[in-house]
Amino acid sequence: MTYTLLYMSNEPMHRTQVYLTEAEHRALKTLARRTGRSFAATLREAIDAYIAGRQAHNLEQAIQASFGSWRDNDTAPDLRQLRQEWETRESRNS
Repeated sequence: MTYTLLYMSNEPMHRTQVYLTEAEHRALKTLARRTGRSFAATLREAIDAYIAGRQAHNLEQAIQASFGSWRDNDTAPDLRQLRQEWETRESRNS
């Protein structure tokens, strides 16, 4: 894989080559045309969305893995009090 460092919008960019199916290429070109953006910008946006989705999935896994971790801990916060404070703040903001 060949990388060429470019500078666009003060953010370093790397040139790379990817192989797309005909359907993927056509869909990205259509999206780019519809939104008035370049093909490359549309592809980067798709990649960013994929990465964000994976990060959210990993966060969900971490939350699930931590479930019950305060159960036998004497230093655990009073969750009822925290919940009540949160609900009070929410009702003020509504």
